[in-house]
Amino acid sequence: MLNTIDYTIIILYFIAMIAIGFFSVKFAKTEEDFLVAGRRLNFPMFFGCMAAMAVGGGSTIGSTKLAYKFGVSGIWYDGSLGIGLILLGVLISSKLSKLKALSINEVIGDNYGKAARAYGAVLTFIYTMMLSVVQVISMGVILSGVLGWSTNFSMLFGGGIVIIYTFVGGMWSVSLTDIVQFVIKTLGVLLLAPIFALHSVGGWGNVVAKIPSTHFSITGIGWDGIIMYLLMFIPGLVIGQDIWQRVFTARSDKIARVGSISAGVYSILFGAATIVLGLCVLVMFPGLKDPQDAFVTGVTNFLPVGTRDLFLQQPWQQPCPWQVEQY
Repeated sequence: MLNTIDYTIIILYFIAMIAIGFFSVKFAKTEEDFLVAGRRLNFPMFFGCMAAMAVGGGSTIGSTKLAYKFGVSGIWYDGSLGIGLILLGVLISSKLSKLKALSINEVIGDNYGKAARAYGAVLTFIYTMMLSVVQVISMGVILSGVLGWSTNFSMLFGGGIVIIYTFVGGMWSVSLTDIVQFVIKTLGVLLLAPIFALHSVGGWGNVVAKIPSTHFSITGIGWDGIIMYLLMFIPGLVIGQDIWQRVFTARSDKIARVGSISAGVYSILFGAATIVLGLCVLVMFPGLKDPQDAFVTGVTNFLPVGTRDLFLQQPWQQPCPWQVEQY
């Protein structure tokens, strides 16, 4: 359970996210600054932003849940994201960067006319609204599980914070908060969570001994599930408005290409870490009423005081097309 220190850090974190948004206002002086961060992101910032966006709340909760239910085959969730980002980097990211556009609809309009641009804008609006709903649900699930608030209030609270810092600072605000998220995710989920989880259950050997062998099949989720994730995530990564918007923020086409590929590799490694966490939760808590609680259960029980509170806040960022829950 969380204590006073944990709750204090959570509150300070919320305040910091809003403060970053208002701090970013001084960088967002033009339309280009607001929409694509002035196309000034260097490799560390671009890579961090792309990686943080790829593995948001939905993928973290979802892949841990899949690991709890199906085992290592849950890697196809984040693995598909990684493959999509790598293909984006190899095939089109550098070409997109050279366009110097502000949005995907601008590219559509330049090539197919005003009518096509208007139609694309409508589709983008519907698409983004759907993504936003899913991401807000992820926020609500974690806040509700951690703080004991109602899910509806948690969704309103979390979504409100994201809207505030995005509205006031634009892409600069999103980029700076994403870097904070990237550091938290890397330290918490990618590095510390698997280490503390394995220590708590007595090591990897104990995990293997206590979990059915079917949980170690890479196809355990079923070929229908594997194909679903590949088809659902990879195309969305290649043509999504949110992805293109991030690519447009790169300082150069080389940064866009290498940063996208690196973020893809990061996503796969991140997925492997959530798989370890999910399996460890299965060993210690085999009777969870709702497997979706596997991530929150693992972090709150395995990580030490003063760290778990921050790592539970990692979904606070812009919505992405793959932040969905399956199975």
